[in-house]
Amino acid sequence: MLDRMNAERMRYCKRSSKQQRQTT
Repeated sequence: MLDRMNAERMRYCKRSSKQQRQTT
């Protein structure tokens, strides 16, 4: 359960970082 949440959080963080970079 924790692993799955962690993986999703990491994926979300990575996706957010990519979006933020494009916006900048």
